[in-house]
Amino acid sequence: MFESLFTQPQLIHISTASRLVLTLKENVSEQCLLQTMDGHIAEFIVVDDSGLASGLIARLHPLLQLNLAPFDDAPAPYLTPSLLRGLGQGVRLFTGLGYSLSLCISLLRQGLIIYIEPEGAQFRFATDSGNKWQLLELEKDLRLFGGPSALTRAQTILAQPFDFETSVQGLLLALSELDMVRRELTRFACDNGIESQSTIIDMVASLDRQLHRRQQLIARHYQQSAERTHWHYAANQVEHSDLLQRKLASYQSLATPELNAMVEQILVDDNDDSLSLMTNVIPI
Repeated sequence: MFESLFTQPQLIHISTASRLVLTLKENVSEQCLLQTMDGHIAEFIVVDDSGLASGLIARLHPLLQLNLAPFDDAPAPYLTPSLLRGLGQGVRLFTGLGYSLSLCISLLRQGLIIYIEPEGAQFRFATDSGNKWQLLELEKDLRLFGGPSALTRAQTILAQPFDFETSVQGLLLALSELDMVRRELTRFACDNGIESQSTIIDMVASLDRQLHRRQQLIARHYQQSAERTHWHYAANQVEHSDLLQRKLASYQSLATPELNAMVEQILVDDNDDSLSLMTNVIPI
């Protein structure tokens, strides 16, 4: 179902150990890729490159770009189990099970490295993502036959801790992911004929309530981060008391004693006027 989303096959010549660096294209929003993360986003097949050297045929999601770089001097850090693939065999790149999609996309934005090392007529594949991205053999791609993806994605999001230091763009991405997962839960409950299965209905309702509370928390944090902190402040104004104190001390040191005394007298008069106004209020 994802074939139409991929680019035309690209032949990559590889004769020595190399690194394939997958990144998002410039000026591409993470939310665009979020809609197509249910399946694999890249596919690599080992081919015989005219008998001279082995190569790869790569097919990618249109929002991705691929760069070929040489190996570092240090040995390849195989942080996940490596796969050995021969002629005609290949691998597909999926998000790791049990990880939030927004976390996987952020790693992809930084640059996901796929290590490739020739071993005779075969290639050894590995990633550096720590299982957040997973390489699967083509013949073992059985993800479409797993459990309900809506329930799995909802449980995955709820299991991830909330980072209060996330940027405004990251908070917006998290809100979009939560909204999308809640819609998937609603479709799953309505379109799969589970009205008579009370256990699944209760699970869906519980997950939706937890997702709603998490969405409220992130939305409140997003409003505090993106909007003005008080109605009479500018939207882009950031208040730091220590910085304001230093500015005030600088102004006082540069001003004349007469000007400082005048400012102090104005503040005292304003304070007296406020107190007199409060004492003169006639209760209704």
